[in-house]
Amino acid sequence: MATSVRPFNVALLATVLGTLTTQSPAHATSPSRNADAVVENFLPMNRTSALEMRVAQLHGYLAQIAVAVPNARINNMGNFCGAFTFYDAASLPRPTWLTLTEIPRDRSVETFARLALECQQDFVHENGDQGENGAFRAAWALDFLYFNRLADTTGHSVADVLAFRDSLNELYVATVLLRELGRSDAVRAGVYVEHAPDFLDAKGLSRADVLRRFAGFLSAFSPQEQPVLDDFIQLLDLRQDYLAPFGRATLNMMDSPDDLRVLSAFFAYENHLRLHPELLAEPHGGWHRLMKITGNDARQAVRVLGLLASVHLIVFRDLVPALAHRGLLTPAIARAFYEASLSYFMVNELDERAAKNGPNDHSLVYHFFFPDHYETSNWKWYHWYNNAYSGCELRRKGYPKAAIVGAIGSIGLLYEGMELNMAIPWRETMKLDPRVNPIVEGFDDVRINQDGAAYGAEICH
Repeated sequence: MATSVRPFNVALLATVLGTLTTQSPAHATSPSRNADAVVENFLPMNRTSALEMRVAQLHGYLAQIAVAVPNARINNMGNFCGAFTFYDAASLPRPTWLTLTEIPRDRSVETFARLALECQQDFVHENGDQGENGAFRAAWALDFLYFNRLADTTGHSVADVLAFRDSLNELYVATVLLRELGRSDAVRAGVYVEHAPDFLDAKGLSRADVLRRFAGFLSAFSPQEQPVLDDFIQLLDLRQDYLAPFGRATLNMMDSPDDLRVLSAFFAYENHLRLHPELLAEPHGGWHRLMKITGNDARQAVRVLGLLASVHLIVFRDLVPALAHRGLLTPAIARAFYEASLSYFMVNELDERAAKNGPNDHSLVYHFFFPDHYETSNWKWYHWYNNAYSGCELRRKGYPKAAIVGAIGSIGLLYEGMELNMAIPWRETMKLDPRVNPIVEGFDDVRINQDGAAYGAEICH
């Protein structure tokens, strides 16, 4: 029988993240129990002592899960434990995911727990890392199973696999922040830290830079859409040699006390849902809570969630060290990166638990974090929020809704076409038919992008 993943995770949340001083009210004072829920006071991850405790507790959690697999070795442990980035996942699919073919599928969760521990305990670490890259790679491998509808072949429910994945990502985030917060403290204390040019030094890419790389794509945009493309490129704020989107906007959010208040309140609420899963039965309950937190400001809701949806992989890796090297990674910003990075994954996990049955045995309907009028069979909530934020910002510049939705659709078609170059070898690695599903999912992604952009344009007219 497979190890029970979820009870350990919930207990860990209760004892480490949470100081359980309050309970949800027995009777709601409005139609939404989620809006009225009294959320526990959770320990903020803004000090090295708190991060050290959390890392130790996560190692303990992994050890509990790994009991079922006393020993685990794969052909290239050094590679598994070595440096790993989003770019590796995208550009090196076969060596990255081949690990999944070396371990028993029905023990993959337990085996990845053991491998992550062995990376932390037994391997020489370079560049100051503490084994966190093994946890990051293991989390990506489980994401790969989820992307390809294989998470439920591990002996656990899909949502429980995602909860375990979230703990691996949390270990990665907490370990990196612990190291970089110490570095930032040292810089502020007068210790000089030499660093190579980084994201904050990089030159911003102009429309001309982007179009030189993708000149042939311009014909995909109508004359009404091309000006929207100009401002969308500026909004993305891409930098030379970096793919991190919305870097400037993310830093602006980190400087906004009210946006940080919303972020922290939302993160606490996500953890509250883990402890009170009965709240997930309320249709659109997460959106109702967001409206309570923001004072019914849908624009702030899509801004905060739209930006945090980009933090978890690329922005975190590029911005956190850059801020630390300058002594600018303050406790408040470290906490914000922690909460934003983990919130992305937790929305995904909670969405799976809250989803309704779809029209057939192979689909679900996601609704919990979307406005009352909207639901979708596409699990990629971040596509909707990213593009709702973009649609709002572009509408503020005076573009008509139709041009915004059309441009976002054209951008989505180009992006999904390029992503097929990743999706096909991913699926071939696992001996899956690579032809039909990635194309259908790409079409669904374009549609959810346009749905989000349309909503953003409507609320920001």
